[in-house]
Amino acid sequence: MENGRAKIYREYLEKFMRAREYSTEDLKIFVSGKLKDESLKLKCLRIVEKMEPSKIERAYAVLNVL
Repeated sequence: MENGRAKIYREYLEKFMRAREYSTEDLKIFVSGKLKDESLKLKCLRIVEKMEPSKIERAYAVLNVL
């Protein structure tokens, strides 16, 4: 997935979120721009800043499905 060779399925994303102790509701709140913890937004922005463009496009596609 990280190198753009695999499709990210919703079930996998949900499993990943649970492993990180985030709920699907937490992800929806994040995507809507409303955060419980603003530091999370900054952490995510730092990660995105380091990503190559093709990975950003894939991440956007996954988040846009929710």
